[in-house]
Amino acid sequence: MATPLKSLEPLLRYAGFRPDLARFAPVSRERVLHTLRLSDSPLAKGLNAEFADNCLLTVPEDAPNAAEGLKLTLQGGKRRFEELHLTVLDPRVQLTVALADDHCKLVIGSGCVVRGHVLLSGRSRLFIGDHTTVAASRFYLSRVDVQIGDDAQVGEDCLFDTSEPGALTDRASGEVLNTERRRIQLDRHVWLGRRVIVLPDAKIGAGTLVEPGSVVRGELPAQVMAGGSPATVLREGVDWARRR
Repeated sequence: MATPLKSLEPLLRYAGFRPDLARFAPVSRERVLHTLRLSDSPLAKGLNAEFADNCLLTVPEDAPNAAEGLKLTLQGGKRRFEELHLTVLDPRVQLTVALADDHCKLVIGSGCVVRGHVLLSGRSRLFIGDHTTVAASRFYLSRVDVQIGDDAQVGEDCLFDTSEPGALTDRASGEVLNTERRRIQLDRHVWLGRRVIVLPDAKIGAGTLVEPGSVVRGELPAQVMAGGSPATVLREGVDWARRR
């Protein structure tokens, strides 16, 4: 074992997440976790890469194969990695994770069904709370902290995109404009319809529904229906439930 991380809150602190994200993981908080070196896990086999001892994988002790649906790939020319930490607490996760940088972190909580593709670069961190469903979707993450609360539903072919082609500069002053770290925040019980695009600094309140094909930038309040490009409030005081 690489580090005695046995429960969620210490793991979040160790990995650089805000500890208060544990409120989105009530089931995961009660589970005993097991952490090992990523290089000792089956995920590292067959990759032409070297993982330092501080690259870690965490799974539940009662579900040691929870990360078997994860597939790691390499993005770009980087072959030696430092300070990666991947945490997967449900075996129904079927996800391709492309590694492009050091210091990237991923946490997927208990009771989650998550499918799709994640690109981690620019020291990005992605947290997905308990009992969240993500249909086949894409996360292109660079220099961003992404929070998806518990009991969320993300429709097929959604896109979380914070990738940037390079430095954006002011022509007059030469100042680099895109140096700040970004955030994307979805509170609990958010529903994103099919093909929603979520852009940097989006913030969506609890219980909100976003119509298919919308583009979210900026803030949407709680318990509204929103849609359009950019998404705006269409109706207030709504709620939704999963179809049984």
